[in-house]
This record gives sequence, C-alpha cells and structure tokens, in this order.
Amino acid sequence: MIRIRFSTSDNAQVVRDAQYGFWATHVDVVLPPTRLIGALASGGVQARSGNYDALHKTREMFVNLPTSKEVDAICYSWLNRQIGKSGDPSALDLNDTGRSWQGPDKWFCSELVAMSLVICGFLQPLAAVNRILPRDLMLILSARTSIPAATVAEAA
Repeated sequence: MIRIRFSTSDNAQVVRDAQYGFWATHVDVVLPPTRLIGALASGGVQARSGNYDALHKTREMFVNLPTSKEVDAICYSWLNRQIGKSGDPSALDLNDTGRSWQGPDKWFCSELVAMSLVICGFLQPLAAVNRILPRDLMLILSARTSIPAATVAEAA
C-alpha cells in the first residue's frame, strides 16, 4: 500500500489561490514507517520526519492506495532517486502555459507524487498538461480509489 498525505498550512495562500480555494496545498508520500518524501520550493525534494511541518500544518488527509509490495518498492525507489532535486514553484504561475509538469530536474509536490505513481504503474501516463496541483492529483486518485471524508482530520 502506498500512502499519500494531503495537507495545508497557514502560510500557503498562493497555492490555495492557484486552485480556486481548494484546501490541500501540499502532497507527500509516506515512506514507511514514518518519514515523508515530497518537494518544497525551499529545500527541494527531501525525505523529512513525519512531523516536519507540525508548527504550520492546519489540516491533513491520508489516502491509501491499494498496491502490491513490488509496486511500492518501485515507487519508493524512484522517489529516493529524486532526493536533492530542486523544488519547482513555477507550477503556481498560471500564465506559464509552456511548462511541463513532468520534471525531470525539479518538482512541484503534487507533480512529484503523480510521476511516482506513473513510474510504478499505479497510474497510466497522464495527459501532457502543464501542471498538476494538489487538487488535480486528488481528483485523479479519486478515479482509482475511495477518498472518504472521514479521513480528513484537523491538526491539533
């Protein structure tokens, strides 16, 4: 099982605006047992402690993807090879119609997660759009798995 964490923080208004107010502004993959791997504009792609954003996080939701151990291993291996690459805030420039969401040298959080799911075979190759924001990724995943509202929890 691959576990995806959608979250928001009190300092992410620009992402919320780019998504017309959608609440989730960040996406990570949970690396068992408790690390999170994701991309941030500051610091790029890193594996971080499970509570690295506890001071700023205001809401989170976990989505469990039904996968095999082999698929999980491919996903985690690919993600680990992305560590050290730059973050890509250009995904938030809605006027940049020439950009590609498909990296490969820098990543926006939801695009990193989307590509990891394509690489491991959980998702079919996605359309050649110019960005995949957290809202888009949640919609894509909802076609493959249940995303129950009961998994949404306010951060303490």
